[in-house]
Amino acid sequence: MTNQLLKLFKFRNILAFTGLVLALSGLVFCTLLFSTTYPSFIDFLSRWMHKKPEQLQSVISESRFTFLRLAPLFLLLAGVLLFLFRGKISQAAANTRAVLRQERSYFQSISPQHKLIYRVILGCFAIAAICNALFLPVTYDEAWTYLNFTSKNPLVSATYYPAPNNHILHSILTNFTAYLPFGSLFNLRISSILIGILSAAVFFRFLLKKTDATTSLLVLCLYCFSYPVLYYSSVSRGYILTVLAFLICLYALDELRKTYRKTWNLVFIAGSLIGFYAMPSFLYPFLTLVSFYGFNAIRTKNFKDLFRMIRTTITTTVLVCCLYVPVFAVSGIRAVTSNDFVKPLERKIVFTGLFDHFNDTSRFLTYLPLVYLLVLLAILGAFYLALKQSKKLPAVSLYMYLLILPPVLLLIHAVIPFPRTWTYLIVPILLFFSVTGSAFLSKCSKPAFFLLLLPACGFLFVKSELKEEVQAFQNKELCHYLDQNHYQRVICRHPLMDTYLRFYNRENPGFELVYLQPNEAISQALSSARDAKVIISGTSLPELSGKFLLKRFRKNNYWLYLRK
Repeated sequence: MTNQLLKLFKFRNILAFTGLVLALSGLVFCTLLFSTTYPSFIDFLSRWMHKKPEQLQSVISESRFTFLRLAPLFLLLAGVLLFLFRGKISQAAANTRAVLRQERSYFQSISPQHKLIYRVILGCFAIAAICNALFLPVTYDEAWTYLNFTSKNPLVSATYYPAPNNHILHSILTNFTAYLPFGSLFNLRISSILIGILSAAVFFRFLLKKTDATTSLLVLCLYCFSYPVLYYSSVSRGYILTVLAFLICLYALDELRKTYRKTWNLVFIAGSLIGFYAMPSFLYPFLTLVSFYGFNAIRTKNFKDLFRMIRTTITTTVLVCCLYVPVFAVSGIRAVTSNDFVKPLERKIVFTGLFDHFNDTSRFLTYLPLVYLLVLLAILGAFYLALKQSKKLPAVSLYMYLLILPPVLLLIHAVIPFPRTWTYLIVPILLFFSVTGSAFLSKCSKPAFFLLLLPACGFLFVKSELKEEVQAFQNKELCHYLDQNHYQRVICRHPLMDTYLRFYNRENPGFELVYLQPNEAISQALSSARDAKVIISGTSLPELSGKFLLKRFRKNNYWLYLRK
């Protein structure tokens, strides 16, 4: 009996069961959609999602509904393929597990003292991330994610894409962590904490393959307490997920450069899917890694590896498109490729703005202006070459390439994104430092360097605390002020404040918010909401001076008017 139960739960049987469930689900959904009319579908969604039918019709047009009917066929196809190829998939998974077990040898080879220091660093990092998650008020993007996705269900997260704020994979994770027995805000952030810790562990494994244990621990400290890593391991956004995906792809690519193995090829594809499903901007690190591997194959005239990478790129592209089919069906292709946040600019504008953009990015990643960072990297590179000879240059060529290519990608794409898009660049910066810095460490006293590093890490932690979003604290202060004074009806003409008000009053059934667009007149709202005692505006409203009193909060970016 026991053997039968073990056989029943073999991975291959689990795959077969999952494939059958997916195939049957696709068949059922396809049948239901083809037997449902467009008005009935909109009516069902409005009751299920608690949205007005007009809102849903603006997102899902009748022509888009026709395409949506075909979307479950991809689910049916995925289930059939999973069932048919369950043997090969289970064998590939077994090979992958065997290879990953071998990778543990790098960690087992270090001394007990180094293992202890590693665990202390990870512990301190986890404590710092948890403290931030507990005490940092909700940010705008987090509140928006909670209201639009976390409070709904995974189907909404996987299909509704009104703005790039929806980091799909992260949103789906929050759908599940929302049921944990903690506070709603901590539940929203806990997946980022765990992913941040996992990314630090993967980064340390990769460091051990490139340099000695002491240098690896030093660089791990810098990684854990750098602003982007610590911050995005504390708040509910998908950026730390892209860093983890980038590390997985980088790890796999490094192995593929040595000897091609299907296992590492599958790991590279898996990492790419995680990154792309977290956010489409993962295209930047993906293209950088793929192009480097391709150029390196051409340089060494290894055309077999080149064709393998082309095949891997095509496979990844097809699988990513399959993941985004629900989004394309419901929200449209343009919601991802050409929304208002990623509209192309003139290349002349992009070119003239590159320095300022990457100067801001450098400060975001390292607190250093771009010129200082480049000078530091140049000095380290020159020192490394002087000690190691030029034949060792390929050891850092990939990291240099990862840092040089982003401006070229922006000129091709003709956009200037937010600096946080480049969060993953903290990895090549620190890897470059680790490889070049290891030569320096071999020439100096390592204990002395540890003493120098401890104040540096303390500075980074304090700096990250000071750089937290001040706006989040200010808006929390305002929302608590309104709650304490029992203001239940509020007129808001501010592009961000309405999201904060909805989040902080999500469990207050008596709260009513009248939201106005920036170009709408306040008089219209006052005529329909005569009993409103509070008006929040993004601009000054001198016409209210007779009936309303202006109340200012410290360093606020809004005008708060209270009825006299």
